[in-house]
Amino acid sequence: MTIETNFANYQAILEGLTQETLNSLDDVLALDVRFSDPFHQTKGKERMKQVFQQMFTKTENVSFAGVTLFAASLSRFACSASSPTLILDGLID
Repeated sequence: MTIETNFANYQAILEGLTQETLNSLDDVLALDVRFSDPFHQTKGKERMKQVFQQMFTKTENVSFAGVTLFAASLSRFACSASSPTLILDGLID
């Protein structure tokens, strides 16, 4: 699979993500995924899902609209969901 295909799969899941669909991230993330945003730096799929779970619990009207790819290499990409920047290292190939 190409990085573009991986990103498209991740983008589709992220743009439809809800508290009830968090486990759908399992289909596109590696076990040792690295996730960072302005508030968190985590390693591991379960930890990333915990960050998202906290976000859904503490924040109203969460959405990931306009997720775009702006940098990519073999298994890493950086993307933006309007703002701020999200960096993921470890997508499933």
